[in-house]
Amino acid sequence: MECLESIRKQSINCEVLIVDDNSTDNTKNVVEEYLEKYPNFATFFPNEVNSGLNRNLNFLLGHAKGEYFTYISADDFMMPGRIEKHLKMLDENPSSQLAYSNAAVADSTSKILEQDSKDEFPWPKNQEYWSDAQHALLERNWIPAASIFIKTAFLRTIGGYSEDIYFEDFELLTRAAQHTTFEWTEEQLVAVRRLETSLGATTFGQKNPKFLYASYVAYQNYEHNPHESLREKAMYLRWNLAVRMIELSTPVREDLKLLWAARHGASSKASRCKQLARAIAQLAGHRNIG
Repeated sequence: MECLESIRKQSINCEVLIVDDNSTDNTKNVVEEYLEKYPNFATFFPNEVNSGLNRNLNFLLGHAKGEYFTYISADDFMMPGRIEKHLKMLDENPSSQLAYSNAAVADSTSKILEQDSKDEFPWPKNQEYWSDAQHALLERNWIPAASIFIKTAFLRTIGGYSEDIYFEDFELLTRAAQHTTFEWTEEQLVAVRRLETSLGATTFGQKNPKFLYASYVAYQNYEHNPHESLREKAMYLRWNLAVRMIELSTPVREDLKLLWAARHGASSKASRCKQLARAIAQLAGHRNIG
């Protein structure tokens, strides 16, 4: 309810599209009751089956009619004036296609735990990278997903959201950064939840193959970057992620393809040969077992 209220009370009216991804809680009823009270507030799409975040985002992108596109999860909420401020940022800087902001951090009761998400996810020391983000994104992602505000036509042009990975923001940011600079503000324009049951708390980590694969795909976006140093660093990161996935005994055939594609990121020829041989041996072992 708090998320819906924070959108409805924005200082600028905008098109609101809501999707419920066949949730198992009371979300669908909450939305329907809210729309009975405010019937012209939003268009609601309740799913009969769970489709996943990225497919839903592309579905909404296909229905969006506005010049700008942003999304926010039900757990999070917008600060007053968020939409107006982001609109102004991009209107005043037409060469940039994406804007973001700082975020406050709230708990399940909406108590603000941190006034500044920088405490948890520090922004790059080099302020130039806040705009030209392609360099710093190879170190870490500091941009709150709930704060991303992007031109709809640009998002469509670069292909929308990648549906073969399970979390969306980092890969999208690395892809967008190859084509545009970002606008930013240190003001907290959104608030994000920190819950023990949230996706970030339960599935983001170096032991989750899906997380590693999503990061690998994000670094693939640097393959044609004009800066050789960035291409080489991204390849190095991809190589190490592929090695980690093989160590976790994920499907070896697919991981071997990823390892081979990133082979030039190995620190040495010996390391490359060792890891490739290891992966081939694992694949052969799996075949024998089968």
